[in-house]
Amino acid sequence: MSLLAASTVVLLLVAVGTSLWHMKSNEARTFHFLDEELLLERHLTSAYAQGLQMGQAIRNILLDPSNPKAYTNYEKAEQDFNDHTNAAIQVGGTGFARLGELDALARQWQPLRHQVIDAVRGGDVDTGRALLNSQETPAWRATKSALLDSLKQAEAAAQTARSDLEAGSASALKTTLALAALALVGTLAASIWVLRSVMGSLGGEPSRASAVAQAIAAGDLHGTIDITRVPPDSLMATMAGMQHDLRVMISEILDDAQALRDAVATVERNTDSVTQATESQSEAGAAVAAAVEELTVSIAQVDDHANSADAQANTSAEEASLALNMIDAAARTIANISDRLASSSETMVLNLALGYDYN
Repeated sequence: MSLLAASTVVLLLVAVGTSLWHMKSNEARTFHFLDEELLLERHLTSAYAQGLQMGQAIRNILLDPSNPKAYTNYEKAEQDFNDHTNAAIQVGGTGFARLGELDALARQWQPLRHQVIDAVRGGDVDTGRALLNSQETPAWRATKSALLDSLKQAEAAAQTARSDLEAGSASALKTTLALAALALVGTLAASIWVLRSVMGSLGGEPSRASAVAQAIAAGDLHGTIDITRVPPDSLMATMAGMQHDLRVMISEILDDAQALRDAVATVERNTDSVTQATESQSEAGAAVAAAVEELTVSIAQVDDHANSADAQANTSAEEASLALNMIDAAARTIANISDRLASSSETMVLNLALGYDYN
């Protein structure tokens, strides 16, 4: 993943860098095209137009020597012609052979024009017309030829520069598009890899995993989670295991709760039995206390009888026999009371040991 991401970033950087380099290169070519080829073409075109304008002004002077406007038009056209010619020579430099000839021819043509104008100003229109036809016009034709040839060269150079500029732009566009396409493919590949990785970790669509998690959090443990095609270490598989474990744990808790309820019921029943046994044992204890009290009374009586018998032992045999009978009766009474006490005590112990229900 890191290699794929790094490759994508590198491709994007290369695409951006290449685009910037081509833009800079095309910018330089465009400035060169505007500053030289087109500018040279414009200066030569303007010089040619001003040359025609000077020729027309000279002919207007010959037709109407007294018209000052014709002289003004000539002077302006001559100034513009000189400016554009000098600028064209400066821009073109030595790259255009005819520009050097144009400079020489323009210098030769200038005095011939002045001779025609001076002749007209001196009143000799015929001489001026003769100079125009014999010298000025041939000089203009030579200058015009150099101008037109230079203009053709400038137009050809401008066309070449324009073609190079268009070719460079097209090449830059193709290169940029190719690199951008590669970067896009890399980005798509990285996105698909990340998506598959995330879905593999989740075990399905993020929305489905979220719905399952929300259902479990809400306490719904009876839903079916299909994990037949899910990686065992995915989130969906983990939540399915957690759901099963929670169901088992809650089932065990419910069973334990039921057992606890049963134990509580048993304790309640035993508590009632113990309460009843305690009440019965209290009654038995009361009986024992009564028997003990009766035994005490009997023993006191026996003691009294024994004392009386001892006192009367020496009186007569008849009285002795009576005393023996009384002692025997007292002994039987004591034995009966002892039997009742033993029976009551054994019954209490047995009931406590066995938890006998007196109901």
